[in-house]
Amino acid sequence: TSSSPEHFRTRVLELNASDERGISIVREKIKNFARQTPRAADANSQYPCPPYKIIILDEADSMTQDAQAALRRIMEQNARITRFCLVCNYVTR
Repeated sequence: TSSSPEHFRTRVLELNASDERGISIVREKIKNFARQTPRAADANSQYPCPPYKIIILDEADSMTQDAQAALRRIMEQNARITRFCLVCNYVTR
């Protein structure tokens, strides 16, 4: 049977946008992860598994404007299979 940690590894991508905030990270890591169809959950698993993946971007307010624009497009294209959680430090930016 599948385990919860395995689901976490294949379904969740967490990045600190202050360290990895350029457009190349968005185009490479985030785009590739967002486009992958989630693996089907094991019907016998004791852990519930939603039919989507999650990308968590901490300190998203420090991303460059080009990276934000690229991220927006990725979010629009992959909304069916990927959810995005943007965590910001400052709301005035």
